[in-house]
Amino acid sequence: VGGATVSSATLHNQDEIKRLGIKVGDTVIVRRAGDVIPQVSGVVVERRNGTERDVEFPKVCPVCGSLIEKVEGEAVARCTGGLVCSAQLTQAIIHFVSRDAMDLEGFGDRIVEQLVATKKISTVADLYSLTEDDLATLILDGGDDKKVRFLGHVVAKKLIAAIDKSRVMPLNRFIYALGIREVGASTARTL
Repeated sequence: VGGATVSSATLHNQDEIKRLGIKVGDTVIVRRAGDVIPQVSGVVVERRNGTERDVEFPKVCPVCGSLIEKVEGEAVARCTGGLVCSAQLTQAIIHFVSRDAMDLEGFGDRIVEQLVATKKISTVADLYSLTEDDLATLILDGGDDKKVRFLGHVVAKKLIAAIDKSRVMPLNRFIYALGIREVGASTARTL
């Protein structure tokens, strides 16, 4: 498409799917929007064979079972579970520890996912109560030999040091780290 090889394109905007009349199983026309982004721009109706079906959006969150809400005038449908939803909690903490937010070096997605899954943390505040033992016992990987490997105390010490370092952070970084909707890094600097 426009000189680039496109291996996949996503379309998750419910209003756009309705506007284009897209069904599951359709052949679609893809074009480049800007320099990089592939955009679904239409349906090849002549290619339909009758097996296509309407796109059904979930009414409840597949993770926590809370209702899905779509606010009038917004494109995004959201789980109403808030931080009770483990998927939202995980993403909120991933954002909180990110480089542009609190910059907790070493806290990758997999570590945060394990901390939430094992219920060692249920809020961002719980990060500041973690112990070296809490972190050292997290599973690093299964390894090629399928033996379970733990994070260990050396890495755990580094993670605790990153937590301690983040205790003194400019207010704007903390506000941004909270993940308040419509408050990005630049807005947080002006508050």
